[in-house]
Amino acid sequence: MVVAAIYTNYEAQNQKKNTFISDYGHWAVDPLPPNTILLTKGDLICNSIIYLQICEGVRPDVKMLSLEHMTYPWFTRHHDVLFPGVVFPADRYHPSRPDGYSIGWFIDVNLPRFPIFIAGGLKENDLSFFPKYKEAPYALTTRVIKAFVSFSFHINRSDQIRRKEKTEREGNENKKRGRFGRRKGNRESDGRDAIRKGFGFIDREIRTRNVGMGRDVGLLSCPTCSRFDVPR
Repeated sequence: MVVAAIYTNYEAQNQKKNTFISDYGHWAVDPLPPNTILLTKGDLICNSIIYLQICEGVRPDVKMLSLEHMTYPWFTRHHDVLFPGVVFPADRYHPSRPDGYSIGWFIDVNLPRFPIFIAGGLKENDLSFFPKYKEAPYALTTRVIKAFVSFSFHINRSDQIRRKEKTEREGNENKKRGRFGRRKGNRESDGRDAIRKGFGFIDREIRTRNVGMGRDVGLLSCPTCSRFDVPR
């Protein structure tokens, strides 16, 4: 039965010509510049590149560092032997430990020395990468660049200055105006003006009605508006 199953399914299960893993490793490392640090996350990415470097001698200049390996204590013993020139700020990659370092700290000390690329993303709970750095697409990887680096398709400096000046002018103008476009004044005096106008309307109405009915009209000083009198 076993022999029959092998004979029947051998061609369908034969992976002799399946070079996907090897091809993926080549696609990841072949375009990289010389003497590059490549940070990887995930077994497929890490193991495909390790196989090419160790078994086939492909791109030995690329310093492939697995983010998972960097978290283990045993990895510290291999720093100087396997990755000469790479600076590890502390014992291991573990931002929450006293003897650990963050990925942002690692990039701070190594980016001036080597180009740094990422394959597979970064650890989700390590927020030290942003906002100081960002990733730029590069083949199957991303290149680490400083966040303030501008590209040619961004607006130029003169446009930025003009926009900033326009925003400042609009902000200064808005400060001089009230909520509905009126110029700001003293809130207390504005309130009294509104009360005076209201009492003025009442005064006119009452005077008109009382005079028409033959009544005497007396005056009462308004406690809020010291310069305005309303009828009693």
